[in-house]
Amino acid sequence: MLAIKDVTKRFGGTAVLDAVTVEMPARSVNFLMGPNGAGKTTLIRCILGLHRYRGSITWEGAPIDPAARRVCPVFDHAPFHAALTGMQNLKVLSPESVGGSSVYLSRDVLRRKVKGYSHGERMRLALTAALNSGAELVVLDEPTNGLDRDTMHRLKADIRARAATTTFIVTGHNLEFYDDVVDNLFVLKDGTVTRTDLSPQHPERRIDLARVYDEHYPSAGR
Repeated sequence: MLAIKDVTKRFGGTAVLDAVTVEMPARSVNFLMGPNGAGKTTLIRCILGLHRYRGSITWEGAPIDPAARRVCPVFDHAPFHAALTGMQNLKVLSPESVGGSSVYLSRDVLRRKVKGYSHGERMRLALTAALNSGAELVVLDEPTNGLDRDTMHRLKADIRARAATTTFIVTGHNLEFYDDVVDNLFVLKDGTVTRTDLSPQHPERRIDLARVYDEHYPSAGR
């Protein structure tokens, strides 16, 4: 379980996160919902230890140690060594992922240097590294950005297959993608995070996340 207790993060005089206290169950898909600026990425960066904050964040009862490689993140703009090939990046940054079952790039693309990759190819390389890393906690920040429809279908299937043994924290605005993937929903609003009940809306999907979004943010983007 990921336990977040009294976490506050300020930028200047603004509290982006204000005494956030919430628990995210292990071995499930936990979705962070909110419009741009709500604090989703800020919370993720606090979880990963990339921001200083007040409060505590623990994984399975202990502080998260980046050196233990128990957590693997994917950001919209994933950092790679541009002068290395895709395969060389995997060997350096996530050696556990080499030879994994979830490979989102062809061998030819993996042989190319990353400096020539498109945004979508970089994202697919990051997903290959993360989903095959063996990490207990995988954090996906806007993972569908730059992906084509076929890749999104495959990503959805891979997340489902791994949720029995892996804990996911996911954000994104492509809400329909997550309708039948999400196990737990957390809504960010006014610096707080609230766990929201998920109830099926129609037989084909677990929940209509777009409807939930409109209920919580009726004027967002309008």
